[in-house]
Amino acid sequence: MAGVRFGVSTCWRSRSISDGERLAEAVAALGAPGVEIDYRISAANLPSLLAALRRLGAAVLSIHAVCPAPEGKENAQVAEAWQLDDEDDHARGAAVRDVAATLRLAGSIGARAVVVHAGMVKMDRDVHELQKLHDMGALDSPEGRRRVDELKRARHARRGRGVSQLIRSLEELDPVAREAKVWIALENRYYLRETPTFEEMAVVFARMEGSMTRYWHDTGHARAQANLGITPFEAWLENFGRLAVGVHLHDVDGYTDHQAIPAGGNNGVDFNWVAGRLPEEALRIVELSDRVTDEAARSTVEWLREKGIA
Repeated sequence: MAGVRFGVSTCWRSRSISDGERLAEAVAALGAPGVEIDYRISAANLPSLLAALRRLGAAVLSIHAVCPAPEGKENAQVAEAWQLDDEDDHARGAAVRDVAATLRLAGSIGARAVVVHAGMVKMDRDVHELQKLHDMGALDSPEGRRRVDELKRARHARRGRGVSQLIRSLEELDPVAREAKVWIALENRYYLRETPTFEEMAVVFARMEGSMTRYWHDTGHARAQANLGITPFEAWLENFGRLAVGVHLHDVDGYTDHQAIPAGGNNGVDFNWVAGRLPEEALRIVELSDRVTDEAARSTVEWLREKGIA
């Protein structure tokens, strides 16, 4: 299935279906030929999930690190137990080991990319304040623009050695990725506090040129950040699109992402524009909230196919 590039992430139902076989059947029933395995899959459920995907003829295109989920992870809502940008080298080393294990898993089952979250800085206030201004229709006011600028400056001031630590982690992961023949896919994020920001992404790719580190575009994150005044929607793909090995496809209503496509909401995603700026071989992965119904998920897959985006 080397030519398959379109799939659905198991995240759509992995919160509500823990059994690996049932989860595989639910995702495969949407009709996409491939899947992405998400970070909520436990070590106990991974074997049955993989066996069922093989039986169903569904190609594993990508894996979202960390997979399987680390035992004892304190927050089940985040992808990792440790951060690749952590200033503490012990914690950073643990993050590297977790991602390395995910890369080896991906290589062993023929997946092409591992989607990676890099970490975050500590901020008391983040996009929640911007969401309130958005709801008030005040983001484009002088006060709204001032608050966006203030939060961006605060984010920059708190980054410390995070970017250099992230680059160090990626350099250590590079030989693992080369041996596994799997891309390290660094994803654009939703929250301002998360690493990397748009500016930090540019620094990372300048330092990692020629490496196995590439870009993973998330349509919902990009649209939500634009709608909140943080980074223009077009900036990510205009600058990093040539490095994109994959995309998470989901729509946005205002700042609520992981919606079915098309959501028909406030300032949603222009998927035709996105598709026109992706490399032909880039993976296309539908990444939906578990709030999305079976009918809406099937409609999403059908719509993307009809538009020639899948």
